[in-house]
Amino acid sequence: MEDILLEMDRILRPEGTVIFRDDVDVLLEIKSITDGMNWESKIVDHEKGPLEREKLQFAMKTYWAASFNMICSSFFFLVYLLGLNEYTPIRGDDPPRQSMGSASLELAFTPNNF
Repeated sequence: MEDILLEMDRILRPEGTVIFRDDVDVLLEIKSITDGMNWESKIVDHEKGPLEREKLQFAMKTYWAASFNMICSSFFFLVYLLGLNEYTPIRGDDPPRQSMGSASLELAFTPNNF
C-alpha cells in the first residue's frame, strides 16, 4: 500500500485530491501514511450512516518545502552515514581532508557555518 501511495504522491500536483472508499481499518492505515507525507486528510461517514464500516477519506496533497533546519539535519545525518563525522578545526586556509578511496572530499566545518 505504501508503494501505491508514494506513486500517487509523485504523480499528484500540490493541492491535488484523492477520494478513498474502503473499510475503516484500511482508511486508518492510509491516513497514518498520508499524514506522514504531509497530506491533509479527513475520514467521513458512509452515506448510509455512521454504523457502516465502509467510510470515505478525502485527502489533499499539500504544498510544502523543506525548512533550513530539515536541510541541515539531513546534511549532518548524511555526514554521519558516510563516516565523515571526525574532523579537526580549520586553521587558516587549510581545511581538513577525508580520503574516500580514489576521490578526495574537503570538509570545512565551523560552528558559524550554520
